[in-house]
Amino acid sequence: MNIADTIQRPFSQDDLGPVPMGWRVGPPDFVGVGCGKAGSTWWHSLVAQHPQVVPNRVGLKELHYFSHFSWEKPDNAAIELYRSAFARPPGHLCGEWSASFLFAPFALEGLAQAAPDAKLVLTVRNPVDRVASLLNQFLVYRARLVGAEGDAATVFRRWSLFPEAMHKARIADGITRLFDLFPRENIHIVQYETAKKRTKSELVRTLDFLGLDSTWSPNNASRHVHRQPYVIEKPNADERARIADWLRCDVERTAQLLPEIDINLWPEFAGGLRSNEADAGSLIGAS
Repeated sequence: MNIADTIQRPFSQDDLGPVPMGWRVGPPDFVGVGCGKAGSTWWHSLVAQHPQVVPNRVGLKELHYFSHFSWEKPDNAAIELYRSAFARPPGHLCGEWSASFLFAPFALEGLAQAAPDAKLVLTVRNPVDRVASLLNQFLVYRARLVGAEGDAATVFRRWSLFPEAMHKARIADGITRLFDLFPRENIHIVQYETAKKRTKSELVRTLDFLGLDSTWSPNNASRHVHRQPYVIEKPNADERARIADWLRCDVERTAQLLPEIDINLWPEFAGGLRSNEADAGSLIGAS
């Protein structure tokens, strides 16, 4: 099974590799839940190199399993199939990173049902950068997948892909839902810009959170992963400011929900958010 397959259909029992003798099968130990185009592939690649981490039985970073359900609730058999995708020997961890979970309706609910005790990793990034990267990714993969060309490609981009890229840059609603469904202490935040500046120390934080040996270091920790050439013109300074203005309310809510992130690393928003520490405390609850 490949990544394109997981987007088009959920995995089945036939997609699962064999379980070696003595390995435990059960819910994932950790799941990356978003957000897309915020360094999740890079961060996953570092964690996946750890000698105490083994691949899931599908053999992929992103399973997208609960993103395939719409308003129907996964039944017990569906929940057990997801859980059976994870096997590990004693002293090891197994998980996945599905960036779609933060946005797909009811995906987090399915994950909470299947893996209520999993440790969750949320990567975040300047949403203005994410808009351009998301739109580029959509055009590279989806337009090719549906064979949209000419006028059809223009309509597809203008009426479907661009609005989706803008809306998926808004993460406060998804974070609020995440906090409603999982204990705050089970959620770890990685800010892409901070991780780029201080890769080693930020990786140590992540490994400590997951309960892995944080004295270990990966090879080529700063190596770019999954970088795609741009098929669009990136927004200029004026256009970035326009995008930022549209996203400002969501960034204010995000800053309240995630007081550990440094908004000053997002230039379009640095120094321009309302200070509301009291609201921040009420939003994050007893974290």
